[in-house]
Amino acid sequence: MAFIPLKKKDFFISDKSVLKAFNKLEKSLSVLENLSLSDATISEIDKDIGEINSFEGKLKKYRNKLVVKNHNILELVRKNHGYVHEKYYQNQWLAIGMSTFGISFGVVFGMLLDNIALLGIGLPFGMLLGIAIGKEKDKKAKQEGKQINITCN
Repeated sequence: MAFIPLKKKDFFISDKSVLKAFNKLEKSLSVLENLSLSDATISEIDKDIGEINSFEGKLKKYRNKLVVKNHNILELVRKNHGYVHEKYYQNQWLAIGMSTFGISFGVVFGMLLDNIALLGIGLPFGMLLGIAIGKEKDKKAKQEGKQINITCN
């Protein structure tokens, strides 16, 4: 089932950052159209597209709306159907690794060497550990066919 078409407004598309956000949303929607999504999810996505199509305002607010709606749509698809974009888990686990493992390692190093200034040494270790865990989860999602060909950077 196809989504309602996304309207390209010439006034808004004249700005490069708005055009980039618009193209990213358009690409996301074209990839999502090929997935088997529930009718409830499709109606939610159509509602978001309708809000974008009816938007009247300033360029910056339009760009922000495009970015937020793209994120919301991808998050909706992830919650309802389990599809994630490329490097989803890697980005998620990078932060988790730094905050959970990195700080813990840093505190241990700082206490063992009796210098709490070494707290920051644990952050790169936690970051590497988080990236490794995230890459494995991304690899598993790809093998299960739950990874969609969209990059969100």
